[in-house]
Amino acid sequence: MTAITGEEAQLRMLRDPGFDVLRALRGAYKSLHVLAREDLARFCRANETCFDADPRIHALLEGRREVYLRIMDYIDLPIDEHYARLVEIRATKLEDDE
Repeated sequence: MTAITGEEAQLRMLRDPGFDVLRALRGAYKSLHVLAREDLARFCRANETCFDADPRIHALLEGRREVYLRIMDYIDLPIDEHYARLVEIRATKLEDDE
């Protein structure tokens, strides 16, 4: 898969209704207060291991961490990079469905 860059990428983003959704979600997540972000980081074990000897607990903790990382992607990634990731994921899913 060839990555698109520059003007073509900008035009593609602006025409994609998914980009508007991405922008709205990004704004909503960015509005989280710092205290809420810190609480999520603790609860989701963002900065520590999720390992537990019980595989069910381990899976639960990894799921929490995955949610935290998703939220932080919306907050921290430049919007064009985040959009490019989503486009790549869509393309991979389409290829898998074929």
